[in-house]
Amino acid sequence: MLLTIAEGVELQNGVMVATDNCPWLRLSVDASRLAGRWVRLTYVSGLLEPLARPVLRCFVGDSHTDEILPAALFGRAIWLGRIPEGTTAIWISPTNQPGPFAFAIEKLRVETRARLLWRVFWREPGRAWVCLWARVIGMRHLAQLQVKRTLGATPLRHYDRWLRARTRPFDPGGFDRQGPSAGRKPHIRFVAPFSAAAKPGVLALLAQLSAQPYPHWSLAVVGAEAADFANANRDVHRLLFVAPGASTLGDLRDDDFVATLAPGDLVPDYALTALARAAGDHPEIDVFYGDEDSIDGRGRRAAPCLKSDWSPMPFLASSAIGAPCMVKVRTARKSAEAGVLSGALACNPGAVRHVRRVLRTRACAEPCAANTPAETRETPLESPSGAPRASIIVATRDRLDLFARCIEGLKSATRLGGAEVLVVDNDSARDDTKAYLADLARDARFRILHMPGPFNFSRLCNQGAAAARAPVLVFLNNDTEIIDETWLDILLAFTAHSDVGAVGAKLLYPNGRVQHAGVVLGIDGRAGHFERGIAASDPGYFGRLNMPHPVCAVTAACLAVEAKKFFAVGGFDEVNLPVELNDVDLCLRLNERGWKTLCAPAAQLIHRESASRGASVRPDERYGAQHDYFRARWLAVLRDDPYFHPGLSLDVLHPALG
Repeated sequence: MLLTIAEGVELQNGVMVATDNCPWLRLSVDASRLAGRWVRLTYVSGLLEPLARPVLRCFVGDSHTDEILPAALFGRAIWLGRIPEGTTAIWISPTNQPGPFAFAIEKLRVETRARLLWRVFWREPGRAWVCLWARVIGMRHLAQLQVKRTLGATPLRHYDRWLRARTRPFDPGGFDRQGPSAGRKPHIRFVAPFSAAAKPGVLALLAQLSAQPYPHWSLAVVGAEAADFANANRDVHRLLFVAPGASTLGDLRDDDFVATLAPGDLVPDYALTALARAAGDHPEIDVFYGDEDSIDGRGRRAAPCLKSDWSPMPFLASSAIGAPCMVKVRTARKSAEAGVLSGALACNPGAVRHVRRVLRTRACAEPCAANTPAETRETPLESPSGAPRASIIVATRDRLDLFARCIEGLKSATRLGGAEVLVVDNDSARDDTKAYLADLARDARFRILHMPGPFNFSRLCNQGAAAARAPVLVFLNNDTEIIDETWLDILLAFTAHSDVGAVGAKLLYPNGRVQHAGVVLGIDGRAGHFERGIAASDPGYFGRLNMPHPVCAVTAACLAVEAKKFFAVGGFDEVNLPVELNDVDLCLRLNERGWKTLCAPAAQLIHRESASRGASVRPDERYGAQHDYFRARWLAVLRDDPYFHPGLSLDVLHPALG
């Protein structure tokens, strides 16, 4: 299918070059014939480019809708979606940063509703019945959501099949051809342990590296038996023998790189070029790491480790890097005594970059770190000056059954220390609520602020923050329940760090399952609570629920932030986001200022989600204007959450392939 330039793209020597971070191409298709229909779109992108989710824009009248598409992790991607009624033109944004890129549409096929329903029924019969019921009662949005939830994501256990349908050959002289890199082409030295038993694996590894189009590499084999192996392969000029205990860095330059591999590892043919390209484009980076998978007992690709981007918070665990990983020689020499990777991170925790490609396949059936449960629960860090005072802000309107449970937990099950509690009452009308508030006002730890008017969560929180006396603000929903007296101590310990903005807790439903453990951007086109509904004891993807981890946003149902940072970004947006997505927006504005958002799962509370104001059955109808503003304001980050790999699906709340 023909693509033409819409805006933000130039042709330079036959190569498309994005001139900004949201370039657009126009699909040369009669969009009116696709309007209101489901389509399956297959497209390809370059394997050496930074991996990004494309955005499909459909123009309807004077407005438009945007769909965030799956990224082409192995060079090809497939999107299933519905083109809105009244669509007159379709654009696509293939990349999210300036520079050369390759992109093409391979196929566009219209899908019938009958075929889609059959496929949904075949995969998840329950969703098929929900889809039919929703269509009958006129809830088309719900019916479409069932189709996306079922067919827009592939379970991790089907990784091998998913990968085969989305892998295309590496073409460095054609489609994957790139312009010259800004930096030099570094030498990459791979280090592999050697033993007699490992000889076949090392030979296979050597053959794979020799077949790579990137020429500047060497393989150092280490072990008491490695000398004979090296002598027997003298014709391989890139093979080196290193005696046990000797340095593997040899004659390498300071700005070359060293990496480790295991005998039998599989290395894709684009791996070295992708690593070298990243190193040339980012000479300031000391450590590059990629994604990985494994071979299972049946010889199939399995256990994909699709990692998050790096966060330079020095107090967080670095285990997410894992392998493959390459370290600049200059840094490796400095940190040799402490261990190459750990030393490199200690030397310069900010000089780390994620190459979003599968760069190694482990020759074993064991799951990699992404699927290995972590066994330890994090220990909260102490603030350099001790736990600071906090102002806990609780907005409420009647619903004494919920509110009283929250307040009694603050009284009896929380180490309040020097904290104060500000209750922002929004026109409570019931006599029992008024009596409870009057009695509560007699407690010196509590203050009651009466804020009449229509419900505007952002305004209520801002008014509470303006009246707060403490250096740390803690926003707490009235439908939360305290179950662990340490929750406040844990949150306050993290807010004390200068590079931390908002800190959130792990919230549980009354049945003990997870309601919130961090927000992922882009889910359902906006944001969602990833891994919602899993057991509280489940470690989560990459074991993230057993340790503090960076996220783009946390819910304001329980959110701590230093007051000076909160006011520096203007607090909650009470004009554009009075009810919906104001907490995510706040976190993103804090992130823009360099203050990272953190989820601390050791702080746990019960949350009866939306119990006090009611659940939103038709969110697009009730809060459509707020959703539209949020999507327009944050499209750049919605398509590229740095803590959620672009190879994962945005159509479900559990780890799945896009």
